[in-house]
Amino acid sequence: EVQYRKEAAPIFGDRRRNGAMAATEPDAAVSDSLRRVVDVSGQSLTHVSQIPGSGSSKNVAALIADGNHFSTLRGINRYPSLIQLSVRSNNLVKMESVTPLIHLVTLNLQSNSITDIAGLERLDSLQWLCLAGNSISEMCGLASNKLLNHLDLSDNCICELGDISMLAQLKTLLLHGNGVSTVQSVPHCLPLSLNTLSLAENDVSDLNQLSYLSALSSLTQLSVMGNPCLALSDSQWLFDYRTFVLYWCPGVSTLDGITVTSEERQQSLMLFPAGQPYPFSLCQHEELVSYLTSHSPLVSEQMIVRQIITMQEQLLQQPE
Repeated sequence: EVQYRKEAAPIFGDRRRNGAMAATEPDAAVSDSLRRVVDVSGQSLTHVSQIPGSGSSKNVAALIADGNHFSTLRGINRYPSLIQLSVRSNNLVKMESVTPLIHLVTLNLQSNSITDIAGLERLDSLQWLCLAGNSISEMCGLASNKLLNHLDLSDNCICELGDISMLAQLKTLLLHGNGVSTVQSVPHCLPLSLNTLSLAENDVSDLNQLSYLSALSSLTQLSVMGNPCLALSDSQWLFDYRTFVLYWCPGVSTLDGITVTSEERQQSLMLFPAGQPYPFSLCQHEELVSYLTSHSPLVSEQMIVRQIITMQEQLLQQPE
């Protein structure tokens, strides 16, 4: 049964996971004549043509079709006035069919089987894009989406950062749950406008890599937990990584979901001798960790918290 609602389109999702920042969508400006929301979620639909009400589809501003069985969006062009579209948890592999929807502001295709970012070239009004939980391996195909301010590519198959520096209005970038092993390209690949970045649960193994995040001077929210460089597998390395991250990213106010304290800021300022160059380079992970263990050790309360987190991560990795 199709549901019609004459109201502004709802928030499609609020995702929080392992210190990753929430994903919220903007309130799109919708004229009175285009305020209708069509919700056909969870109705086992397989084709756009099965959505009822085709006679008035030109006046639909928001279409929600989550939890169906769409493998393609062929025919979606019958909704030319769409401003918000959500097709989460379906079976989509490609998204080229959305190309005619030039008025889209919000697009949510989370939890499908999409393999590449293609078909968004004409969507120059797009501001909010969620492609989380797909099979995307490359960060490309976004050069035309200059108005994007929120991009969620979490839980995909991305192993290296792509160049999205042209997205000068981007404020939020969620990349947690991928396979990124180096952030050395951050200064020239990511836009300096970012104030929220999640790199949690990737494959960064050298703590020195995090120094490249200093190029993002507008960052206020950052998530890096769950990377190998922060693993506590060896009990002799017990250090407070937060002061190290704050040394390079002093503007961050929330780190891994926890508010930064004034004490942490003060400790980060004293982490390395003032007026001297940074004493470590790439591939000196163990040397850096040894230094931090002696100069920024965990206090007893922090040790307990870190041990609990480590135990939780180990339990999550065990097969069911």
